[in-house]
Amino acid sequence: MESLDGAGRPRRNRSQAQPGGGGGPSFSDFGSPEAGNRSSNPPSPNPYATTNNNNVLASSSSSTSHPDAIKHQQELLVVDNWILSVLRIFGRAVMFMNRYDTKAAVEELDKLPREVTRGNARVCGMVGRCWFEMVDYVKVRSISFAFFALFPPSYLSSPFALVSLTPPPISLDFLRSQAKRAFLQARTIDPYRLQDMDIFSTLLWHLHDTLSLAHLSQELISIDRLSPQAWIAVGNSFSLQKEHDEAMRCFRRASQLDPRCAYASTLSGHEAVSMEEFDRGIAFFETAVRIDRRHFNAW
Repeated sequence: MESLDGAGRPRRNRSQAQPGGGGGPSFSDFGSPEAGNRSSNPPSPNPYATTNNNNVLASSSSSTSHPDAIKHQQELLVVDNWILSVLRIFGRAVMFMNRYDTKAAVEELDKLPREVTRGNARVCGMVGRCWFEMVDYVKVRSISFAFFALFPPSYLSSPFALVSLTPPPISLDFLRSQAKRAFLQARTIDPYRLQDMDIFSTLLWHLHDTLSLAHLSQELISIDRLSPQAWIAVGNSFSLQKEHDEAMRCFRRASQLDPRCAYASTLSGHEAVSMEEFDRGIAFFETAVRIDRRHFNAW
């Protein structure tokens, strides 16, 4: 008598389901056509698997040894060496500027290729800043030359002499003309440049160029009213016209816009001295030195 399952259906034996009596297919039979797998095709290869194909290696080695590929690699090497040499020269120039060795910085910048300096406003601004700082150096040398001329030659030949009596080899007018030329070239390349324009405005103040300074200040204000360089230029313009109160307001405005601007505090100190407010000027100079201890203009 045939047995029934819980649903009332006849219960079949496993040996009757497989005529061979071997039971169902084993795990090793899956994937084979005999096991009733839906796909009898072999599995697709893994696209991420690495292959050690000798033909691929041979083709790659032959391509790298091709004369065109070798020439291309040599050209890339030449370009990389050229870029590194330019960066090396530029880095040495920045190092000399941070050491206030402006003469060496100008010599390094002069070594740059012409295709780099021709259209680079930053390099022109650095050159102008170096020439401008040479003016202060020549001023100090001139003062020391006149002062130490009062001492006897025996003292100057002793090891206690701090400054030699070598006269300044370059005139102030030449240095200022070179600085003005570099700054004008930087503005020609980049008319909207704000960096180093505060130094340029001070240079125009020393040259007593009222029209150029007023034109520069108006252009900088039109470019960015919230830049400290613009208000320093406006302050220098008022200072050149002997309007010290207005100049002081402009310099204080520049300090408000950038509290880390030591140059604005230094110019405020100079205006305070011009108004014979010496205690206030000392306070401004101390503020500038507190912001930047290497800011020699405030010392």
